[in-house]
Amino acid sequence: MTSSPRAEVVDVAALLATRPDGERAVLWSAGNQLQTNVVSLAPGARIDAHAEPALDVTLAVLVGALELGQDGLVVDVRAPAVVVLPAGARRSLTAGPDGVSYLTAHRPRTGMLPTVR
Repeated sequence: MTSSPRAEVVDVAALLATRPDGERAVLWSAGNQLQTNVVSLAPGARIDAHAEPALDVTLAVLVGALELGQDGLVVDVRAPAVVVLPAGARRSLTAGPDGVSYLTAHRPRTGMLPTVR
């Protein structure tokens, strides 16, 4: 008898409680057909402008706030919030004064490594 794949339940509160020091931390990452990451940025940390040319990306702000820069506009995004970034959307992220933790989800891809400042 073949067993079916098991759901993975992630305790986000426990992840956020163990956030390591540093500007950026990938607290959790998993995926096969859907790449999912929980990322935490320290207060004021910035991910420079970048784009995913081929894939839509969903970003859910779990805790804190960030500034989303896109096409010369800056939008404040506060938890709880979901942002859908269409393929080709060039964006930057800057953590708010208390930092930010967010989840991203997208189809797997390679080669996109934004720079954190």
